[in-house]
Amino acid sequence: RALNTFQRLTVGYGYQPARVLWLLAVLLVLVTGSLLVPAGQKSLRAASQSGVVYTTRGPLRTAAPGPGGTASRTTATAGSGTDACGGGQVRCFNAVLYAIDTVVPLVSLDQRATWYPDSQAPGGTFMQWWLNAATVLGWLLSSIFVLALAGLAKSA
Repeated sequence: RALNTFQRLTVGYGYQPARVLWLLAVLLVLVTGSLLVPAGQKSLRAASQSGVVYTTRGPLRTAAPGPGGTASRTTATAGSGTDACGGGQVRCFNAVLYAIDTVVPLVSLDQRATWYPDSQAPGGTFMQWWLNAATVLGWLLSSIFVLALAGLAKSA
Protein backbone atom coordinates (compact mmCIF):
# COMPACT_ATOMS: atom_id res chain seq x y z
CA ARG A 1 0.00 0.00 0.00
CA ALA A 2 2.85 2.39 0.84
CA LEU A 3 4.56 1.76 -2.51
CA ASN A 4 1.24 2.32 -4.28
CA THR A 5 0.75 5.66 -2.49
CA PHE A 6 4.35 6.70 -3.20
CA GLN A 7 3.97 5.89 -6.90
CA ARG A 8 0.66 7.74 -7.09
CA LEU A 9 2.13 10.87 -5.48
CA THR A 10 5.38 10.95 -7.44
CA VAL A 11 4.54 9.93 -11.02
CA GLY A 12 0.82 9.22 -11.06
CA TYR A 13 1.35 5.51 -11.77
CA GLY A 14 3.75 6.39 -14.59
CA TYR A 15 1.28 8.52 -16.52
CA GLN A 16 2.50 11.87 -15.14
CA PRO A 17 6.31 11.73 -14.94
CA ALA A 18 6.58 15.52 -14.68
CA ARG A 19 5.19 15.33 -11.12
CA VAL A 20 8.52 14.13 -9.82
CA LEU A 21 10.20 17.19 -11.33
CA TRP A 22 8.24 19.32 -8.87
CA LEU A 23 9.63 17.24 -6.01
CA LEU A 24 13.15 17.69 -7.40
CA ALA A 25 12.53 21.45 -7.64
CA VAL A 26 11.37 21.57 -4.01
CA LEU A 27 14.48 19.64 -2.96
CA LEU A 28 16.67 22.08 -4.91
CA VAL A 29 15.01 25.05 -3.19
CA LEU A 30 15.46 23.45 0.26
CA VAL A 31 19.14 22.70 -0.34
CA THR A 32 19.76 26.17 -1.78
CA GLY A 33 18.01 27.75 1.20
CA SER A 34 20.12 25.77 3.66
CA LEU A 35 23.26 26.95 1.86
CA LEU A 36 22.21 30.60 1.82
CA VAL A 37 21.70 30.94 5.57
CA PRO A 38 24.82 32.10 7.41
CA ALA A 39 24.93 28.99 9.63
CA GLY A 40 25.07 26.76 6.55
CA GLN A 41 27.82 28.79 4.93
CA LYS A 42 29.90 28.87 8.12
CA SER A 43 30.17 25.08 8.04
CA LEU A 44 31.63 24.89 4.52
CA ARG A 45 35.35 24.66 3.75
CA ALA A 46 37.53 24.35 0.66
CA ALA A 47 41.25 23.66 0.43
CA SER A 48 43.62 24.95 -2.23
CA GLN A 49 46.39 22.85 -3.74
CA SER A 50 48.85 24.65 -1.48
CA GLY A 51 46.89 23.51 1.59
CA VAL A 52 45.25 26.81 2.51
CA VAL A 53 41.74 26.25 3.86
CA TYR A 54 39.01 28.67 2.84
CA THR A 55 35.59 29.53 4.18
CA THR A 56 32.92 31.08 1.98
CA ARG A 57 34.14 34.46 3.22
CA GLY A 58 37.87 33.99 2.69
CA PRO A 59 40.96 32.14 3.92
CA LEU A 60 40.88 30.37 7.25
CA ARG A 61 44.03 30.84 9.24
CA THR A 62 45.23 28.97 12.24
CA ALA A 63 46.03 31.14 15.21
CA ALA A 64 48.92 30.50 17.53
CA PRO A 65 48.51 27.45 19.75
CA GLY A 66 46.29 28.18 22.70
CA PRO A 67 46.16 26.59 26.11
CA GLY A 68 46.63 22.84 25.90
CA GLY A 69 48.67 23.08 22.69
CA THR A 70 45.70 23.10 20.34
CA ALA A 71 45.44 25.74 17.66
CA SER A 72 42.27 27.79 17.56
CA ARG A 73 40.84 28.55 14.13
CA THR A 74 39.81 32.02 13.11
CA THR A 75 38.90 33.50 9.75
CA ALA A 76 41.30 35.91 8.12
CA THR A 77 40.41 39.56 8.06
CA ALA A 78 39.08 41.22 4.94
CA GLY A 79 42.37 43.03 4.40
CA SER A 80 44.31 39.82 3.83
CA GLY A 81 45.02 40.76 0.21
CA THR A 82 42.90 38.11 -1.50
CA ASP A 83 39.24 37.71 -2.23
CA ALA A 84 37.03 34.98 -0.78
CA CYS A 85 38.26 32.60 -3.50
CA GLY A 86 41.93 33.27 -2.84
CA GLY A 87 42.44 34.99 -6.16
CA GLY A 88 41.45 31.82 -8.04
CA GLN A 89 43.05 29.34 -5.64
CA VAL A 90 39.68 27.64 -5.08
CA ARG A 91 36.41 27.66 -7.01
CA CYS A 92 34.16 30.42 -5.67
CA PHE A 93 31.16 29.21 -3.68
CA ASN A 94 27.74 29.51 -5.30
CA ALA A 95 24.76 28.18 -3.34
CA VAL A 96 22.55 27.53 -6.39
CA LEU A 97 25.26 25.68 -8.32
CA TYR A 98 26.17 23.74 -5.16
CA ALA A 99 22.52 22.67 -4.76
CA ILE A 100 22.33 21.54 -8.40
CA ASP A 101 25.62 19.67 -8.00
CA THR A 102 24.25 17.97 -4.88
CA VAL A 103 20.73 17.06 -6.01
CA VAL A 104 20.96 16.40 -9.75
CA PRO A 105 22.88 13.22 -10.56
CA LEU A 106 25.30 13.04 -13.46
CA VAL A 107 25.88 16.79 -13.31
CA SER A 108 29.26 17.86 -12.00
CA LEU A 109 29.78 21.56 -11.47
CA ASP A 110 32.73 20.93 -9.11
CA GLN A 111 31.06 22.82 -6.28
CA ARG A 112 30.51 19.73 -4.14
CA ALA A 113 34.01 18.47 -4.99
CA THR A 114 35.54 21.79 -3.91
CA TRP A 115 33.42 22.76 -0.90
CA TYR A 116 32.72 20.32 1.93
CA PRO A 117 30.97 20.64 5.30
CA ASP A 118 33.51 20.66 8.11
CA SER A 119 32.38 18.53 11.03
CA GLN A 120 34.56 20.70 13.31
CA ALA A 121 32.56 23.82 12.40
CA PRO A 122 29.28 24.61 14.15
CA GLY A 123 26.49 22.78 12.33
CA GLY A 124 28.97 20.94 10.12
CA THR A 125 27.86 17.45 11.10
CA PHE A 126 24.21 18.30 10.48
CA MET A 127 25.13 19.83 7.11
CA GLN A 128 27.02 16.65 6.15
CA TRP A 129 23.97 14.50 6.92
CA TRP A 130 21.56 16.89 5.22
CA LEU A 131 23.59 17.16 1.99
CA ASN A 132 24.14 13.40 1.83
CA ALA A 133 20.42 12.81 2.34
CA ALA A 134 19.65 15.36 -0.39
CA THR A 135 22.03 13.53 -2.74
CA VAL A 136 20.33 10.20 -2.09
CA LEU A 137 16.87 11.77 -2.54
CA GLY A 138 18.03 13.43 -5.75
CA TRP A 139 19.25 10.12 -7.16
CA LEU A 140 16.02 8.39 -6.12
CA LEU A 141 13.72 11.03 -7.59
CA SER A 142 15.76 11.30 -10.79
CA SER A 143 15.70 7.53 -11.21
CA ILE A 144 11.93 7.48 -10.70
CA PHE A 145 11.57 10.21 -13.33
CA VAL A 146 13.65 8.30 -15.88
CA LEU A 147 11.76 5.07 -15.21
CA ALA A 148 8.41 6.83 -15.52
CA LEU A 149 9.52 8.57 -18.71
CA ALA A 150 10.58 5.23 -20.17
CA GLY A 151 7.19 3.77 -19.27
CA LEU A 152 8.57 1.29 -16.75
CA ALA A 153 6.71 2.78 -13.78
CA LYS A 154 3.20 2.11 -15.04
CA SER A 155 0.99 0.02 -12.76
CA ALA A 156 0.16 -3.50 -13.87
